[in-house]
Amino acid sequence: MIRHRSLVSALLLVSVLVAIVGIIRRTPDTNVIVHVIPLDTDPAAMAVDTSTDRTMVISPGAGGRDIPLLSVVNTSAGTLLYSHVLKNSPSGIAIDSQNRHAFIVYPDPDNTVDVVDQQTGRRIQTIPAGRSALALLSPAEAIGPVAVVDERARRLIITATGALGMFDTIGGRLITRVDVGADPLLVDEEDERLVILNEGLDVSTIRVADARSGALRVAVPIGGIAQTGGVGAVGAGAGRIVVAMNNGVLVLLDARNGVLIRATRMGVGVQPSMALIDGRARRAVVVAATGLVSVLDLRQGMIVRSTIVLGGGRPFFLLDPGRGQTAALCISTGRTFVGGRHAATATVSMFNTRSGHLMRTVAVPGLTPAFMMVDERSGRLITVANGVLTGHGGYLTHAVTPGTVNVLDTTTGTLLRTAAIGARPVALSIDEQAGRAIVLTQETDVESISADPWGWLPSWLRHAVPFIPTPRSVTRVVPGSIVVLDTSH
Repeated sequence: MIRHRSLVSALLLVSVLVAIVGIIRRTPDTNVIVHVIPLDTDPAAMAVDTSTDRTMVISPGAGGRDIPLLSVVNTSAGTLLYSHVLKNSPSGIAIDSQNRHAFIVYPDPDNTVDVVDQQTGRRIQTIPAGRSALALLSPAEAIGPVAVVDERARRLIITATGALGMFDTIGGRLITRVDVGADPLLVDEEDERLVILNEGLDVSTIRVADARSGALRVAVPIGGIAQTGGVGAVGAGAGRIVVAMNNGVLVLLDARNGVLIRATRMGVGVQPSMALIDGRARRAVVVAATGLVSVLDLRQGMIVRSTIVLGGGRPFFLLDPGRGQTAALCISTGRTFVGGRHAATATVSMFNTRSGHLMRTVAVPGLTPAFMMVDERSGRLITVANGVLTGHGGYLTHAVTPGTVNVLDTTTGTLLRTAAIGARPVALSIDEQAGRAIVLTQETDVESISADPWGWLPSWLRHAVPFIPTPRSVTRVVPGSIVVLDTSH
């Protein structure tokens, strides 16, 4: 009898311990932030060089509140290396890691590109784009990155108002100018292609150009805006181009010759906003703002499955990504992740990329999703969500609730870690080799220790004298910050 009671007690104790461990494991860890590097001006864009552990940030000094700055930090050490005042308000930045150069784009009236040495920030060369040749975009007009470096082709590609400029990254020579529409430009580095959408009322065209010379390979008419309602999203990869029309038609093209493989209907009024390509699974995933997620077979162009993401019996509202990326593929696990919002809560829905089945939807801290990327090496999904800002005088200056960064497992979709960041995320980048994610934010709460008049006393004496006050931490709001996160575990 005594042995029986002892055995029962032991089993109960083990059950309690297992339950406690389970609760601990299910509770997201908040120890994810490695460094928070404050910035003195509102940041607009960043470029990351993983080979040198440098992150370069441009601040346009908008509204006359700040001066335009280039700030360069060491992401490993979490230190600001230098800041330089810029000649005007920049609109974009890109890095050429092979030559250790950065390209800073200045819109009208300058219409120039400065080539900058990464090590010192010194200006090496100024490339005149020319007002007649290339009227460069301002930050407010930009859709997607203003500047992109294709290191394989050694080309700098700059999006402009109704045009695209291709420059040689070595000499800065303007190679070609291509007329484009206001919709996305895609750089397919694997096949050295540029996929350009040129929309017109009568005829819209998908153009495939050589990434080195800019020479036109293929031009495919896909119908005018009056017929299609315009193009909502374009995806390219694995030798295919997927065009999602606003009238609900999905068009699959062969990227090599422009041959139409199939046109199929996704639905009516679906508002497609993103098209992602998984070459390994031979699938394209098209995400619509109305909550519809469609998976397309890249071989035959058939829709494998379409799913409306529901919450409480109603469709989730999936945000138009705009300049952000609110959906991501994990190639190694065959998962697709889509960010959304249900009521006042950010969500992440996980799909099986090959079958299109919705596997689960997870509520994550934050208001609305802003960015999402996958670290394939560590098997982690990093999502960044907006906070809530209020302000006065036309400026949003006070964070009612902070933004959040969340780390999820790409196999199970489990929320592993979460942390508060600046209320307005601007950009997200991942360094898989170092196991880091880098987030650029605006309006960040930074904690610091207040001035301590008793700091000269040795610690043993301070403990011995009870009336000496301990230093207090003070939270202040800075215009921006670079947040370095650990994604390795």
